[in-house]
Amino acid sequence: MNFKKIIYLIMLSTLVMGLAACTGSTPAPAPTAEPAPTLDVAAIKEEIYKTVVAELTANAPKASPTAEATATAVASPTAEILPTMTAPVAITLSPKATFTAASSFTRYPTWTVTPYTDRAALSFQNPADGVVMAPGQAFDVTWVIKNIGARDWTGDFYITYISGVKSSSFGTMMLSPLARGNEVTITADFVAPSAPGYYVSQWALINDDGVKFFRFNYAFSVK
Repeated sequence: MNFKKIIYLIMLSTLVMGLAACTGSTPAPAPTAEPAPTLDVAAIKEEIYKTVVAELTANAPKASPTAEATATAVASPTAEILPTMTAPVAITLSPKATFTAASSFTRYPTWTVTPYTDRAALSFQNPADGVVMAPGQAFDVTWVIKNIGARDWTGDFYITYISGVKSSSFGTMMLSPLARGNEVTITADFVAPSAPGYYVSQWALINDDGVKFFRFNYAFSVK
């Protein structure tokens, strides 16, 4: 509603009020007519008041829109400062003592062959071990023994019976001197036992010091 409409409403209100005042005087007799509609003055005033207030409100300067709230920058988190690590102190180990063996120490003794070292080997035997003999059978056994030792054998060397079946010709026999590398032949007479079984005749070679340095035997069966 503009200002002209407001003036119009004010004039209309004034007119209404004037008509109300005229009704209080004694008018001249008029022809009888239908009564005019009664005007509600209070309602008209209320309408005029609301119209004026609405117009003033519409024309009132509008308030500037409130600016959006400025976002507050969040403070950057402060980096946590870690404590400075200190390297451990280096520990120096003392070198271990080095063991030095005595120069005169010999772990294993070295054996030196002396002229008294005697050895022998069986070069031949007849009959071979395991031959079957009849009960009470007579037979000969021949051994060929070689001197492979470090010295010559003297006339004090001999062979002797140890155990088992014994020779019928001897129990101990002295040997002739024998140089290194040479051989000696020994023949012994035997008689087979009468009982069947497996038999062994054991012998030894003894040097001039009484040492048994070589053993040999003969094995046979009786059936």
